[in-house]
Amino acid sequence: MAQLVKRKAFLGVTNIIRFNWHFYVLASLLFILMVFIARFSSIYILQQVSLIGAILILISTSLSIFVSWYIYDFTNIYQLPFIKASGESFSIANFNAGFDEFSPVIKCKFPNASLDVFDFYNPARHTEISVKRARKSIKPYPGTRIIDTNTFVPEADKYDTVFLIFSAHEIRDTKERITFLHLLETSLKASGKIYVMEHTRNLANLVAFNLGSLHFYSDKSWKNCFMLAKLKVKRQYKLNPFINLYEVIANDPTH
Repeated sequence: MAQLVKRKAFLGVTNIIRFNWHFYVLASLLFILMVFIARFSSIYILQQVSLIGAILILISTSLSIFVSWYIYDFTNIYQLPFIKASGESFSIANFNAGFDEFSPVIKCKFPNASLDVFDFYNPARHTEISVKRARKSIKPYPGTRIIDTNTFVPEADKYDTVFLIFSAHEIRDTKERITFLHLLETSLKASGKIYVMEHTRNLANLVAFNLGSLHFYSDKSWKNCFMLAKLKVKRQYKLNPFINLYEVIANDPTH
């Protein structure tokens, strides 16, 4: 089952730093500059402001690293604990943006399932440098198919379960994201469901990741996307203060 998928210690936080190293380099340079000014400036107010700035940078950077470790290494989200393992012959699809750590876990939890894996990354539209770095660090799951979110036409009524895990937010254009979610809605069987796991733009993520939290979408934004894609939230799980899981189904299961 899923527990057979082993992860190295501190792999999650290491990946965060590797993929976003430019932010940490910038923070380090600013910290050094602030300390230098606080130490050598002859202007008292500038000394105090620089010292406070250095302390805030240190706290903010340390907090983001600690929270990353908590989410990606300490918690058990990589075991998909919200889903019960099953030996039934389900039809499952997993859609990612090129950094796919979950397909092996899904296959472990559903060993008899038919698993289709799709990579919708498009460098012209999905421009985050961290995603480009992440793609280079991991081999795609065997049989992964490259698709375009604007032209992909899934087989209707095919899937019992569809996964979008830390990937849907990479579709930065709202209209494109809604259209893609609606396409996935048409691929569901009558009793099918879509699991969307995402950070949300909330106070916890703002405190933890500062301006980086602007890369996430709010809970209200996700629910609006689901509604416009003719989906409805059946259940919502708050896995921790930083991550929400949405279990969504078709508004009209007969399509």
